[in-house]
Amino acid sequence: MRNSDQITYIANVIAISQADGKVTDKEQGAVAFVRQKNGLSEENTQAAIRLVQAGDYNITPVGRYSDTIRNLEDMLLVSLIDGDLSDKEKKAMLAFAKVLKLSQEQINVIVSETKKFVRLISAETKCDACGITLPAGSRFCAECGQKIEP
Repeated sequence: MRNSDQITYIANVIAISQADGKVTDKEQGAVAFVRQKNGLSEENTQAAIRLVQAGDYNITPVGRYSDTIRNLEDMLLVSLIDGDLSDKEKKAMLAFAKVLKLSQEQINVIVSETKKFVRLISAETKCDACGITLPAGSRFCAECGQKIEP
């Protein structure tokens, strides 16, 4: 993606995280995850934050069609991560999906797959050695250093 597309991509994600007027810690973490997963720079992220904070930002399709679908999936991830899909988040994403001319069946598949991914990354695990609760994907215990088996 071009530099301007990267800014729009993460601005869309940031805007959806703010759609309901509150941004949870889980949503902030999901935005950071999306940024890292897509290799988006801190500079572009800051530009996106300024763009959204300027007001009246409209979620906009970005890049190739595949980029736009991935952007929809990432926006949905951020919206679902805290377990609360607000009406404003849902309305914004459905409008975005409509612009993309997605069928209800396609939308259902994207929602289903994203929900599975959210459950996977939201799961917690316990350390066998000391019993502390660790975030999903932990490879070592932060408390005792024990290797965590997948």
